[in-house]
Amino acid sequence: VHIIANDYGCSRVTLFIDDIQKIITKFLMNIHVFSMGIGDTVSDSDTLKYVKQAIEKSKDSVDEIIRKAQNNRLDRLPGMTMKESFESQVNYVLNKARDVSGTSTQKSLNKCNNMKAMVLSGSKGSFINISQVTACVGQQNVEGKRIPFGFAYRTLPHFPKEDYSGKSRGFVENSYLSGLSPEEFFFHAMGGREGLIDTAIKTAETGYIQRRLVKAMEDATVRLDGSVRGATGNVYQYLYGEDGFDATFLEMQRVQTANFKEAHFIDMFSTDSTYSVKKGAVSDQIYKLLCSDIELQKILYDEYDWLVKHVFDSYNPEDESQNVVNRLYRNVLASPCNLQRIIHNAISMFQSSVGDVSPYFILETTKDLGGTNELLKVLIRTHLSVKNILTVYKLDLNGFNWVIEAIKDKVMSSRVAHNEMVGTLAAQSVGEPATQMTLNTF
Repeated sequence: VHIIANDYGCSRVTLFIDDIQKIITKFLMNIHVFSMGIGDTVSDSDTLKYVKQAIEKSKDSVDEIIRKAQNNRLDRLPGMTMKESFESQVNYVLNKARDVSGTSTQKSLNKCNNMKAMVLSGSKGSFINISQVTACVGQQNVEGKRIPFGFAYRTLPHFPKEDYSGKSRGFVENSYLSGLSPEEFFFHAMGGREGLIDTAIKTAETGYIQRRLVKAMEDATVRLDGSVRGATGNVYQYLYGEDGFDATFLEMQRVQTANFKEAHFIDMFSTDSTYSVKKGAVSDQIYKLLCSDIELQKILYDEYDWLVKHVFDSYNPEDESQNVVNRLYRNVLASPCNLQRIIHNAISMFQSSVGDVSPYFILETTKDLGGTNELLKVLIRTHLSVKNILTVYKLDLNGFNWVIEAIKDKVMSSRVAHNEMVGTLAAQSVGEPATQMTLNTF
């Protein structure tokens, strides 16, 4: 959607989304109706037997920890009191029981299982939900701890006093499918109520946090010189985002030079006699120029040295902050123009059997593209190297000029608009995800 919007405009995106929606609706109505029932939550008997054994084993382990604590034989964990060490060890055992039983049931569900399909597609739910439905709901917590003793040294009247076992402190060994016992249901309701209260409080808190962020940054704007300044003229950034591009026009793209083995690098960019351009791949005129022009060979060597210096030699795996080019090694980066797509379009439009562009013209044209943006310059000069243009893409002069104009157009149109209220934009970018967070983080 993002790529279509950048290349063809919003009206084309509207048509695309409408058409996709129609296709999906017809697919779900006529070809593959999606529904989920109780049958999707039932595991086979062997898996259920394994789950039961895992839970029984964890209960025995908890009993052993309780005995050790009562006989003063429990090892105290670093930075914890004896009581905290006990709770930590019990929690670890019970959580492990839930994870082990959940993993086994997930594996037992086949790939056609509709509940599993929902999780794998990312439409709703997680594998923890599958575990809770099919195997074991697990430990219920209040304020990050097991259910505390509410009165008379016990959680509920159903249990004896000073009972520290998993069952009496909120461990739900049943699944939603098998059904919860009354005391398990009560503990589950306690955990659920805390979640509701947290959500209500968090909504108000994050709203206020976002308001304060907006008020703090609302005066930050992009000035006519490209810098980001406040109302009094104080400079926040000399160039917005360090590159001056509006993030809505950027897209992630794979880097051609991701394989940084030396032989591969030489093969891609070197034009010396060992890795020379083969006859027939380029026009006769260009071939003679490459073979006989000493001055051109010197310029090509200089270009290759520049690429080696800025791409190959710059890489230091120990220090990723050393050079911007290190970002190339992560295989993807944000750029205003997807060079691979532009070149692919040029090859389709200007079909040429041989490369027919003067190497002098290629080097002169690509030298200043990208301006002061080091990363963009490296990206352009690696894709539009003499060897790539002539032997890989086989572009003629018209095709090459079209590529250059397309790059210039994309770079210019991706510049951030002057007087853009980037402070408010940044505040909302931070505040909105904070509102979406559902975890209790305070």
